[in-house]
Amino acid sequence: MSSLSPESNVNPFEPPATGVSTIARPPAEPSLAAVEFQRLAAVLRRTRPWVRVMSVLLFLCCVPMAIMAVLEVARSVGAFSPERQGELFGNALAHGILTAMLFFPARYLWLYASRINDFVNSGRLTSLEDALEAQRKYWKLVTMLSSAFIGLMLLVLAVGAMIAAVRYGA
Repeated sequence: MSSLSPESNVNPFEPPATGVSTIARPPAEPSLAAVEFQRLAAVLRRTRPWVRVMSVLLFLCCVPMAIMAVLEVARSVGAFSPERQGELFGNALAHGILTAMLFFPARYLWLYASRINDFVNSGRLTSLEDALEAQRKYWKLVTMLSSAFIGLMLLVLAVGAMIAAVRYGA
C-alpha cells in the first residue's frame, strides 16, 4: 500500500511547496578534518617564526629612523639660517616617512604571526581567516609602497633626463 492516500492531495510530480529549491546547493563549509587541519597547522606553525623574525627586524629598523627624524627636527630648530632649517626639516620628514614605511609592514607581519598562533592554538576557521586577512593587508601595503617607489623612481628619471637635455642640449 502506498504511503500517499487520496485525501492528502499531494502530487508527486509537482515541486515541493516548502520553499526548498530544486537547484543543488554547495555543500556546507568543509570541516577542518576535510582540509587536513594537522598539515595546515604544521605549515603555519613553521611559518610563524620567520614571519615574527622579519617583523622584529623591521621594527628594529624603525628605531634608528625615528631617532634620526627626532634629531633632525631638534637640529632644524637650532639652525640659524632658513636654508639650513629647511634642509634639516626635509631630512626629518624623509626619516619620518621611512619610519612609517617600515613600521606598518612590521605591524602587519606581527599581526599575521599572532593570528597564526591563534589558529594553531584554537583550530577555528575564523582564526585562520584572521591570519590570512592580516597577510592580505601586509601584501596590499607592500604593493602600494612598491608602486609608489617605482613611480618615484620614474619621476626622478624623467626629471633627470629633462635637466640633462636642458643642460647639455638635446
